[in-house]
Amino acid sequence: MAKYPNSPVPSYEHVAASRWKTVISIFDDGNEQRRQKWTAPQYDITLQYNAIRATAMSTIWNFFEARKGAYEAFHYYIGEAWGEKQDVKGAYIAVADGTATAFTLPCKNSCSVTIYQNGSVIGSSLVVVNATVGVDDADTLSLGMTPSSGDVLTMDYTGYQKVRCRFKEDSLSRTLWEKDIYKLTVELKGLPPAT
Repeated sequence: MAKYPNSPVPSYEHVAASRWKTVISIFDDGNEQRRQKWTAPQYDITLQYNAIRATAMSTIWNFFEARKGAYEAFHYYIGEAWGEKQDVKGAYIAVADGTATAFTLPCKNSCSVTIYQNGSVIGSSLVVVNATVGVDDADTLSLGMTPSSGDVLTMDYTGYQKVRCRFKEDSLSRTLWEKDIYKLTVELKGLPPAT
């Protein structure tokens, strides 16, 4: 899967919106019943590029064209373009299949990592995190034990948060602001983690 380009660096207006799926049933007496439908949130991203050169704009434009607009998914790392790591709590890793002990993590260049199995901490002696060796430079996890089938693995960490996404629309507009200077806004729609 492709990785969104780090260059050019977006302007500092960077919007990351967390989106969950909850089914809410409202009863006649006004009480509610709520059910969580997703194990993890999806993140929508808005990137603003102000006053970038034509060559830099072409990098984004060509990436959009290569994905065929909204058709092909890719990964984006929140904060990586600016070198600003995020503190993330409860990030979804995977639902265990009862055989796997190696997993691709939802982050890159992570530190201060704590891994959870069904909400309980897995001892650090059973956890090995390998930096930037997975798909699209993601960190990977090797466990010294095999989680049971159906166990939910999550993590806390500081690092660049990996978001699986696609372009929100099949169209992308660029504005020629001045000779050789462009402006564009890129909207990315978050997708569920790959299974």
